[in-house]
Amino acid sequence: MANYRFRFLFLIPLLLTLSYTSVYGQRTLGVSWDIPEHQQQAIAELQTFHELGISIIEVQRSPNAAVWQQIDSLGFEVYGSLGIRFPTSSTFRKPDSTLINDIEDKASEYLTKSSVSAIGLFGYGAVEKPSFWNALIPLAKQLKTDRQLPFYFTGQRTTKVDSLSNYFIILETPVTASTVDSLTVPQDTLIGGYRYAPSDRLKTFITPFKQFLEKTSTEAQKPIFINSSWLLSMEQQHPQFAQTLQTLTTEENAVFPLPKETVPTPQSSSLPIIVLLVVWGTIAFHYHSSPLYRKSIFRYFTAHKFFINDIFQRQIRSPLPSIIIILQHAFLLGAAVFITAISILSPLGQTAFFYHLPQLAILGNNPYSFLGLALIASVIVSFFSAIWLYLGHKSINSFTQIATIYAWPLQVNFILTTTAITLYASGATTVSIVILTSLALLLFLLTFFVAAIDATRLSRSIALFQFKTTIPYTLILVGLLTWIILQEQLLEAISLALTLK
Repeated sequence: MANYRFRFLFLIPLLLTLSYTSVYGQRTLGVSWDIPEHQQQAIAELQTFHELGISIIEVQRSPNAAVWQQIDSLGFEVYGSLGIRFPTSSTFRKPDSTLINDIEDKASEYLTKSSVSAIGLFGYGAVEKPSFWNALIPLAKQLKTDRQLPFYFTGQRTTKVDSLSNYFIILETPVTASTVDSLTVPQDTLIGGYRYAPSDRLKTFITPFKQFLEKTSTEAQKPIFINSSWLLSMEQQHPQFAQTLQTLTTEENAVFPLPKETVPTPQSSSLPIIVLLVVWGTIAFHYHSSPLYRKSIFRYFTAHKFFINDIFQRQIRSPLPSIIIILQHAFLLGAAVFITAISILSPLGQTAFFYHLPQLAILGNNPYSFLGLALIASVIVSFFSAIWLYLGHKSINSFTQIATIYAWPLQVNFILTTTAITLYASGATTVSIVILTSLALLLFLLTFFVAAIDATRLSRSIALFQFKTTIPYTLILVGLLTWIILQEQLLEAISLALTLK
């Protein structure tokens, strides 16, 4: 009996240990360092990195002499990045003098430092396109020196480049609420390190980082890179995290205790649903409070010819229903564009999109800019179209008539956008959301033609009216489409944004 008790007591500590620890091989940790502007703060952060067991520092720009001296004294290995993010073929095929000078200055500085062991060409480029490498390779060859430092680039997939020798890839692994429990980390001889990239919702949690380490444990000899801002914030929030990092870099069998935390589950944005409910609330209120609108809406779709006659006989004299419909449509179309953007573009893809098109980031580098852009564009185009039709029609002396004819068909988009938002909230496929939003955008552009056809009923010269309205409008649309097709850099930026996970 005593023997059994002894065995049971021996197993208790073992079972308790297995419940909160995992075993890893000794790891090499690197940090992508956001160098502070103040020298003393930079030196203090380097000391912190050293105490945490960090052995590799990746810099995006060259620090000053005192910081370099601290780096060398602490024995850090340095990866010198050129700081080029989201490049496309056009970036290197048609580089401006500022980019060339920046590359030459950084490369020259890195190559003079003995602690620099690799040069980072770029991060998150259009690596799947041969034209990208054809434009980059000549520039990369100019950076070769007697030291023959290897090149590296950061990306989300491994890419074999036959025309580039002595290089490796730092593979970034996006960790989101939907992928945290099913991470897949590829193994390839081209991979020289792994970068931890948690989503904004997971940045305050330790569990995702532990799972990331588990997935990369089979490649324990390759370094793990983490962002310096994330590292320093986690050290402050979780005091034991510093000791965990130290054991990871110094011990073969590292213990990784976890705090009590609940990793958030995947969830969709509630903003489109709020917009949907508010807009449909205003539709219900408008329908209930306006007998004229209540009678006209069904008459437009069921007795269209008679509705148009009512308009020309000025049966509807108030422009308010048209203004309300245009604004309601703008909000719903903006919400539909918003959900489409977040469905087809990852957060990194959104950053890449606004990096190349910063003038469109009216609300910042986030998907809310897509909503704002669609909303503003919808309102401007709608009122500009109504004014255009009004000025081109000599027989109509009331703007309300044209505004009503233009605004009423927009209500079809209420159904399309509502369906798209509902499907998004229910977790439907991205394809269905994109199709419905595309149809809504197409109908929005075609509304001008519908209104022009209705307005010809009272036109003295149909040919002249069409020459003033639909023909120029068609030419503008064709010209805009042609301009977009010819904008190679724009198309490359969009293509790159779509490929980033």
